[in-house]
Amino acid sequence: MNTKWVIQLKCLFLMLFCMLMIEDIYAKDCGVMGETYTIIETDFLEFIQSRIESMQQNGKWQQVQVNMQQHAIQYRDRPHAVKNISRAEEVKSWKFDPSIVLDHDLTTHEGKLIARAGTRINPLEYMSLSKTLIFFDGDDETQVKWVIELDKKLKGRDKLILVNGSVINQEKKFSQSIYFDQSGTLTLRFGITHVPATVTQNGLRLRITETRL
Repeated sequence: MNTKWVIQLKCLFLMLFCMLMIEDIYAKDCGVMGETYTIIETDFLEFIQSRIESMQQNGKWQQVQVNMQQHAIQYRDRPHAVKNISRAEEVKSWKFDPSIVLDHDLTTHEGKLIARAGTRINPLEYMSLSKTLIFFDGDDETQVKWVIELDKKLKGRDKLILVNGSVINQEKKFSQSIYFDQSGTLTLRFGITHVPATVTQNGLRLRITETRL
């Protein structure tokens, strides 16, 4: 897709967004009033561009930008909760093999072969998981209190990862960076379906534990 069409599609999206966010559109059948004329069709993208320019002139465009910025800030603080994650009702622990099988040859930037496609690689053979990963729901005060106590015991040797809740609120409580498992990438990979849960290294495997509070 060339640059011109990308710009045109962006204008289309923004215009439709503006129409939904700013203006209420009503339809009413008023019958036929006066003479009717054949509609002269104009380029729809030109119409969109003219509407955007009109909104820029009357100040509505600035409000749209403010709304979008506020939405981005809110999403950064509280992304969508990870789906299919609930509070643990029992203690469950298992080992997890983090090995992957290459689907293509792995080479250096100079083209030197490191490993061929089909090779099974365990990243724990080359690096270690030095910190405990702790997954929890920031809106569950019981879980938060449990994580606070565990965090104290680990003395900084942990990474806190939310599956739900406010990142900013938890960063204030823990005075450290808080991560969010957006789209459930990590919990899905590890098979975690209940929280709080921890992930630690056990030899060349990971030990995953879901804890009932």
